[in-house]
Amino acid sequence: MSKGKLPIDLECIVLGKIDLLVDRGIYKDRAEFFSSATGAALDKHSIEFEDFVHHNHTRTDEKGTSLLYAFGKGSLTKSDIEKHISGNSKLSIRVIGVLSVSKKVTTEEIMHVVRSCKVYGKIIASKPVKEALENLYDKKG
Repeated sequence: MSKGKLPIDLECIVLGKIDLLVDRGIYKDRAEFFSSATGAALDKHSIEFEDFVHHNHTRTDEKGTSLLYAFGKGSLTKSDIEKHISGNSKLSIRVIGVLSVSKKVTTEEIMHVVRSCKVYGKIIASKPVKEALENLYDKKG
């Protein structure tokens, strides 16, 4: 599974409480505490993820735009992009996790094909393609 780092600032008292739990052997280390706490918080909000899945279940929208929906990992290949170009169709991207874009895909192709993009996680692509996708950020999610 792809991992990301997230620097956070905590008040000293909060960090001290976590360190006490680690010292008492309740957690192996701070990372285990944060993994456990994060998992519990995400479980608490599972309805949000169910809503995301339900909302994005349709593969085309009212304008005929195709939807690339992925929960975990989504990918865009040169072939995927070429199919949209030849079919003169647009693409909206919604990903929770990682979106991987082939290094063969150009910024121009992204701008021609992608109508909107929202990645809750990480985009793996060349720097120009990543910037182009980030500029297509859909605030509605």
